[in-house]
Amino acid sequence: MKKLIPFILLAAVFFASCKKLEIPAPSEPENPGKVTKFSDIKTNPNFNWSTEKELTIKINGLKTLSPVRATLLLTSADGKSIIYSGNHLMEETFTLKSKVSISLKEVKLNFGSIQKVYSISGNTLEMDYVVNVPEEGE
Repeated sequence: MKKLIPFILLAAVFFASCKKLEIPAPSEPENPGKVTKFSDIKTNPNFNWSTEKELTIKINGLKTLSPVRATLLLTSADGKSIIYSGNHLMEETFTLKSKVSISLKEVKLNFGSIQKVYSISGNTLEMDYVVNVPEEGE
């Protein structure tokens, strides 16, 4: 019985110390300009919610002595997003339009062994297959 008394006292202290906390009822928001629903957002009617833009890409062909055909691959600079893939002749000049992320800053062109990276400024991008070859001694 003597061993049971400390446990009973401890249990009595434990249960006596517990009390229910009251959760206050939600009231009017403190900041009346704070939006709680997406439909409550007030914006200019001309605001563009789109996260993508249309990019016009012009690829200037390069004349060759014999026809060179390969897969043209346009990707983001990190290679994670494919913008375009198609089989083309190197001498073909053509234009294509594609929707790209607004955050895209560079486009990588791969054509056979040719790899070039172009920076995007605006909604148009002009590309070619000309490779800069370093001069002797560089």
